[in-house]
Amino acid sequence: MLEKFTGGFGKESEIRHLVYLQNTPEFVNAFEQAECVWLGFPLFTDAMPAITNHFIEALEPLTHCGNNPPIGFMVQSGFLEGLHSRYIERYLESLARR
Repeated sequence: MLEKFTGGFGKESEIRHLVYLQNTPEFVNAFEQAECVWLGFPLFTDAMPAITNHFIEALEPLTHCGNNPPIGFMVQSGFLEGLHSRYIERYLESLARR
């Protein structure tokens, strides 16, 4: 999904897959160096995957740093009702401001 999305920008994009916890420091470093970041993940019954949450928590030292890249989110939800996405939507809006 992200490959198709970023391909539309016409620029080379680097996609990293959050699979192993031991790669978290590498991903945090890539976040700091990025021009912009798109974070995509599936929504599991009102919650994001634990590894995604772990990565977001690892970004905490960067909170309120003026040089952080802008971040957008692509959340895949299989639920018909939008209600299931409202809580994560509010959380991600707050996260992007920080």
